[in-house]
Amino acid sequence: MGGDGSKNKASSSLVKRRSLSCHQGFLSVPAQLVHHGLFRRSGQCREYPVSEQSQPSDSNPEGPHANWTLPGFISIFLPEFPHRFTRQVDLQILGFIAKGSFGPILKVKDVSKEETYAVKVLPKAAVLRHGVLQQSKEEVIIQRQVRHPFLLSLRDCWQSQSNLFIMCDYCSTGDLYTYWTLKGLFEETDVRVFAAELGSALGFLHNFGIIHRDVKMENILLTDKAPEVLSGGPYSHAADWWSLGILLYALATGEFPLAAEVDHAVMLSRVSEGLYEMPVSLSPALAFLLIEVVSESRMTHQFPPLTTEQKKELHEIALRIVSPGKGILAADESIGSMGKRLNQIGVENNEENRRLFRQVLFTADDRIDNCIGGVIFFHETLYQNSDDGVPFVKMIKDKGITIGIKVDKGVVPLPGTNGETTTQGLDGLSERCAQYKKDGADFAKWRCVMKISETTPSNLCITENAKVLARYASICQQHGIVPIVEPEILPDGDHNLKRCQFVTERVLAAVYKAMFDHHVYLEGTLLKPNMVTPGHGCPTKYSAEEVAMATVTALRRTVPPAVTGVTFLSGGQSEEEASINLSAINNCRLVKPWALTFSFGRALQASALKTWRGQRENEAAATEEFIKRAEINSLASQGKYTVCGDSSGATGLSHYLSSYAY
Repeated sequence: MGGDGSKNKASSSLVKRRSLSCHQGFLSVPAQLVHHGLFRRSGQCREYPVSEQSQPSDSNPEGPHANWTLPGFISIFLPEFPHRFTRQVDLQILGFIAKGSFGPILKVKDVSKEETYAVKVLPKAAVLRHGVLQQSKEEVIIQRQVRHPFLLSLRDCWQSQSNLFIMCDYCSTGDLYTYWTLKGLFEETDVRVFAAELGSALGFLHNFGIIHRDVKMENILLTDKAPEVLSGGPYSHAADWWSLGILLYALATGEFPLAAEVDHAVMLSRVSEGLYEMPVSLSPALAFLLIEVVSESRMTHQFPPLTTEQKKELHEIALRIVSPGKGILAADESIGSMGKRLNQIGVENNEENRRLFRQVLFTADDRIDNCIGGVIFFHETLYQNSDDGVPFVKMIKDKGITIGIKVDKGVVPLPGTNGETTTQGLDGLSERCAQYKKDGADFAKWRCVMKISETTPSNLCITENAKVLARYASICQQHGIVPIVEPEILPDGDHNLKRCQFVTERVLAAVYKAMFDHHVYLEGTLLKPNMVTPGHGCPTKYSAEEVAMATVTALRRTVPPAVTGVTFLSGGQSEEEASINLSAINNCRLVKPWALTFSFGRALQASALKTWRGQRENEAAATEEFIKRAEINSLASQGKYTVCGDSSGATGLSHYLSSYAY
């Protein structure tokens, strides 16, 4: 109320002032925008003759409900509206502004003060008929209490025998919707002013425990109602912020994010999905603001959206890692995991021996340049040097290979489950990513683990780990680091191939739902899943082609084509088995929109480790074993590898470990 949408014309009609007031819920048009000239109209404002039907009357044509003849009786129920039938102040009616929900809104002039106001006329019969008596009382009570530069001020309120009157400031610039329909797209500088001033007003109301619940441009119907309004559920402060977000979106883009639906249920469903496409023309700051205020389920930690430059960098890094024929060397084993492997060959687990073995891998000649696209480091290794004093990071980068880093802190028990786990390490991750980026890392890896049994994985475990992976991915991308998402399903158990496929599909579907909810840029990610294989104790043996079909089918049902690449973990398979299955996956005749390659640890290192055995004289031979496996898996990633080794020998030995952790 208070915005002039009329064509006004001079009139000498007078009404007696019985006190006046304003509508409780109106936010004022930002004054700065008026000063900018945004709302100035061409031509002169004309006054509009108001018919007698528009004027408030003390007659009582509406029957017994409106026949409140005793002033004392009225005051008992409406002390907020003084009954001023004795005091006469002339008000000149200048025009008809709009038709309110229960009566007309008039433009009037206080002749004694030479001030113009807006008056809402509420027939008592309509108030009773619609059951809004308490609402009318609360309206003026609230407006008497709040005073804010960007809230319309209540000037007065009173009643006659038949009507209630509420008077507030008159805004000569009209309502926002009128100007939006005329102007369409608003400049972002103007949208900022709206966001700041309207946000200030809403925050002021919320501090008083007041929820506006009707933030909208005039006459915007369903598309401008918050989800709480559509659902009929209880209101919260979020309803106001959501509505403000929709309003700002419309100003910045010239249209609403969703078209109106006549059916409230359909509209609620569309609104609840929260599928709002942010135009690329919006600045990152404005896009982030709009995403946050219109999203019903926000992240606990909020990070700004990615710029075009950030997206380009992330996508290029991901493409570089999974270039044709290239995969990933996973050399990110923890100190404990390396200890288990060194103990198998009789070598002490100390920092120097760990450094020496990684040096065996990193000193491979340029033959691996066409086989390895990325190396995942453990924190310790990232800051180690070769015998010659050359940092390992520099050695790898000089080969054109991308540096990655393991950033999770290992698995911990998940309360409320049957021995299931989640992964810790989100605390401080943003700071660690920023430092790792400075130290040369361009991608990261985070592993979550699930196990198949009669009762697992539970919905809680799947959902929790999916959200953790999505949070990790979002944080990484803010720092220019490509996240490798690893939801590993362990091969423990005796389940068959079909059961593993079903669970894999459930897990991956949850992961990408969470990635979508967290606004992760999929083109700047890589997936590191298990291949779909039977449990280690399953009596049935499946061919590589059957494994490939089950694996690709599971991916096609769950992984969006936007994902740049899928880098399989070996999952305890022997070196030879992992390579054969990878080649079969790439030869599967189903359409595969992603690069399908390897991110192997044990399946690349096992033969080299056995050859090395901690002896300096074995280093060159061990390096050759690593290069051999890298070349084999390069062929497998292109579907070109056929069995040429002795699957019953060292390369055919299984690397399965129950409840494997590293």
